[in-house]
Amino acid sequence: MKQLKITETQQKDITNIQTLWADGEVMTYVGFPDGLKQTKDQMLNWYEWIDKHRPLVNHYSIYKDNVFCGETFYHINPNDHKASLDIKLHKHARGKGIAFIALSYAIDKAFMQGADIVWVDPHKDNHKALLLYEKLGFKVKEHITSKEHQDALYMEKTKEDE
Repeated sequence: MKQLKITETQQKDITNIQTLWADGEVMTYVGFPDGLKQTKDQMLNWYEWIDKHRPLVNHYSIYKDNVFCGETFYHINPNDHKASLDIKLHKHARGKGIAFIALSYAIDKAFMQGADIVWVDPHKDNHKALLLYEKLGFKVKEHITSKEHQDALYMEKTKEDE
């Protein structure tokens, strides 16, 4: 793969992330089919929250050949040492192995920062995401979810699965 760069998100990346989130096609399976429109101030507040909570929370910007492709993220709950994960890619970056590499990177970072389990909750109709998570070693587990998340599948992977 050509120059794939995964970097801790910095303030200079905010506009790229804002554009990613505003794309309804990217955000459909996370409940925003028209995109998530955020102001510059909202994005700055979000970034400051991420920066304040590092290393238990971290966000990474993904670039290939200096073109922004998307984001990946983890958030470790300090009480149970479980880390939620997320990844979003622009359409031009899908189907190229970028998601596998970037999410593997976020998983490794979460485990290095103390997570014992990493988890995702993809929409049950997001077949490409489900295949990605299975390829990464995630397993569907029983999990009590709120009614609003009933279309999601809870999947996890332990440190020992690595």
